[in-house]
This record gives sequence, structure tokens and C-alpha cells, in this order.
Amino acid sequence: MTMLEDELREMFGTRVSAPPAALDPAGIAIKQGKGKARRRKTVTGIAAVLAFLGLITAATVLQSLTTPVTTARDGVLGFAELYGQPESPAAARPGDKSSSPLKFPVDVFAGGLLWTADGRKLTLNGVQSAMKVVRVPAGWLYSDEDDIFLLRVDGSTVHLKAGAGAWAVSLDGTRVAAMTSATTLETWRADGSPIAAANVKAGTRPEGFDGESKVILTNTAGAHDHWSGGGGSTYLETWNAQVTAVFGAERDKAVGVVKEKDASCLAELVPADSGWKAGLLLGCGELPAQAVRAGAVRSPDGKWLAIPTATGVQLVDLKAAKTRATASVGKTEALTAQFNCAAMGNAPAVWIDAESVVTTTGSGEAIACGTDGSRVPVKLPTGVSAGWLLVPRFGDLG
Repeated sequence: MTMLEDELREMFGTRVSAPPAALDPAGIAIKQGKGKARRRKTVTGIAAVLAFLGLITAATVLQSLTTPVTTARDGVLGFAELYGQPESPAAARPGDKSSSPLKFPVDVFAGGLLWTADGRKLTLNGVQSAMKVVRVPAGWLYSDEDDIFLLRVDGSTVHLKAGAGAWAVSLDGTRVAAMTSATTLETWRADGSPIAAANVKAGTRPEGFDGESKVILTNTAGAHDHWSGGGGSTYLETWNAQVTAVFGAERDKAVGVVKEKDASCLAELVPADSGWKAGLLLGCGELPAQAVRAGAVRSPDGKWLAIPTATGVQLVDLKAAKTRATASVGKTEALTAQFNCAAMGNAPAVWIDAESVVTTTGSGEAIACGTDGSRVPVKLPTGVSAGWLLVPRFGDLG
């Protein structure tokens, strides 16, 4: 009991004739004093909470003024829709296997049907079952065993070539190289307008492009050559049997697989007048050999090589490989991958942009892997048939 309480009891005791038994005026006064103190503390606490909530509200309003507007995905408001995107680019990019399926710009085809990334289901007219489909700025180029067509973005179809064989598309999607007879190789624009033609030996086929117009050629023996593919150009054979694969790029040097003694090595390549010439060896071993067997694909910016393997798609950082090779003077290291995109063994891979490659899982689903090591499921267009195949993308598709 405090001194103040003692004094109050003494004061009340002297003002009454006898001490109360059931009613204690001093105790009541003391309790009332304590109650007021508690109420003051309560009011102070409530004021503090209200002030804190006010600060949160003000911060949220301020952030809404500086954060780009986002839309709900599948009608569900998430963290990003309510509070804006995370500040960290790494955090903004989903990177674990448990992420919900994401909508990537992926087209797929099966038989004579095409499902587009924007939700359309289109018929590939003129073919019963398409063997090859690629996305280009003009639309979709596709073929069966004999004919090549262009399905325009507006849904109309153009028959480009009859009786055509193997064909390839330039990296920017504006040119096509195709065998139009057993010994005739032509280049033309995606709308079918001709550019150039060359006489070649039977068994020659276009495999891709390097730079804007240089056509990468291969033959039945697996050797490689190149042709300028431009108007008025002629073709002189300069086959190099030591080069077993070539992966072109718009701006960087071509790279390819070369035979080096008893090994397969990835190397920088130069398209000389005398044929492909190997430069710096970037690495040797099983991965380069697998790149030939499984059909590796280079990223649109030329910085990565995706190699399908038995355990998934191995992503090789070409710049890092060059750095290691340059530092290892006189010694050739084994080519290694930065990441493995776990997927169905030896499944084809398709780059959808410079940082993301899409492939398939053993359960028949699509998966996207990033050059940052991320791995997320891909939401395919609605109603896709079984047996679907991914559509490669070339050029600026907007």
C-alpha cells in the first residue's frame, strides 16, 4: 500500500464515526483513480494504433501512385495486383518448381491444327498432318512432305512452294532457304518472293542461317558448308567434314561442333571462302557430341546453347565457356552447362525469348527454364490435342 493510499484512508476515517464494514470510501477513490489511469493508457494505445494504420494507408496510396497497374491472373488478386511488383528483378521472376503455371507466348500444333498463344485454334490448310511449323513475323510457315505454306496472322493461307524438300528460316524470320528440287536450293522472303537460287548436289539441305542471309548447309555425310544466299550469288562447294554442326547467330560469331582427334568439341567458327574454319575451342566431351545427336538450339541473342540430354535440357553459357577457354591456354577443358532444365529425356527445346527455353516433361506438360536457373510450368493454350509439338519462334513478334 502506498503513502497516498494511507493518507486517503486516514482522511476518510476521521470524517465518519465508525470504519465502514462493507463500503470503503478510500478504496473506492483509489479504484476510481486507478481506473482513470487505465483509461488514459487505453486511449493512448488506441491513438498509437490509429496513427500506425494511418501511416500504412498513406504508404499504400503513395505506392499505388508509383507502381504500374497490373491485372488479376485468372480472376484472382495476388500480391502483385494489390501491392505492385516486387522491387527485386530476381524476386519478380518465378523460379521454383512449385510455381503456378505461367502464360508464355507458346504456340503448339498437332496434325493439321494449330493452337496459338493468343488463344486461337487454326486449321493448317493444305496438309493432313503438318511435319514442321515455325512462327515468323508474317505468321506461321508450315509444311508436310511436299508443300510449304504461310498462314498469315489474319488467318488466310498462302501456298508458297509445291514439291519442296528441307527448309530453314533466317534468325529474324524474314527469309526462307528451301530445296525446291533434288539439286536446286532457293532463298525467298517469307511471303514467297524470290531472292536467289543455286545448283547443289543431291543430298544437300539447308540447316539454318548465320547472320542476316548466310545459309548453313549440311549433307548426307554430315559435313557442313555455307552459301551467301543473296541475289546474284553463286555457290561453290567447300564442304568441311570436320564440322558436324553449326549454330548461327545474328550478331555474334557462329559456333559449331568440330572433330578434334578422337573428341567432339564446341568451337567458334568463321565462314571463310574455303568453308567453315574452326577458331577457339570452347570445350570438348560428351555435351558437344550430344549437341549433334539431339539437335541443340541457340538462343535468339546468341549467348546460350540449349542441348537436350537424357536428364533434361542443358543450358551452356557461351560467354562463360569462352572466358574459361581463353584462360586455359594450351589446354582444352570439358564443356560444362550452367544449368540443367529437368525434363523428358532428349525432348526438343524451343527458345521463346533470349532468356527462356521451353521443353516437355515426362508427363506431357510444358516447362520453361530461364538462363537464371528458374524452372516453371507453362500454361498451354486451351483445348490442345494429345501429341502436340512446340512451335519454334523467329524474329521480332511484337
